[in-house]
Amino acid sequence: MTARPIPADAPVTNQEEGAVFTADDLPGYTGALFDALTADPALQRLTQWKMLERPEASDQERDAHLSKAAALAEHHGVAVPAAMDALMFAISAAQSWGMTAEVIRNPLADKPEDRLAGHRAALVHAVSAATAALLTRSTGTAR
Repeated sequence: MTARPIPADAPVTNQEEGAVFTADDLPGYTGALFDALTADPALQRLTQWKMLERPEASDQERDAHLSKAAALAEHHGVAVPAAMDALMFAISAAQSWGMTAEVIRNPLADKPEDRLAGHRAALVHAVSAATAALLTRSTGTAR
């Protein structure tokens, strides 16, 4: 199936994630997804369970991710596989908090809200840097 690109400025909402995606702000999407996942940890647990029990993607899931990757590819002038790499990195970064034990994610026992805010800022910064690298590739092949 060929992914149909969507306009770079058109917001796409994935109800499962609770975050609005725009092709020109992958780091912002990552932060919003992180907020949704930390506000409702059951959402991430359900997603993890689904991947363990039913790892195949539905047509709706595939289309949601392909449309985001196609929009990123169009906006940044890269191949869809390179855009999908950036999207997968961003989604994984947003999920990192909920996939790590509390004693590991807060090793100095900082105030939980301070540590959460610090991690969110770090992941948005990391996705910004990674996006700059991943979305400047001219092909979808690995280097």
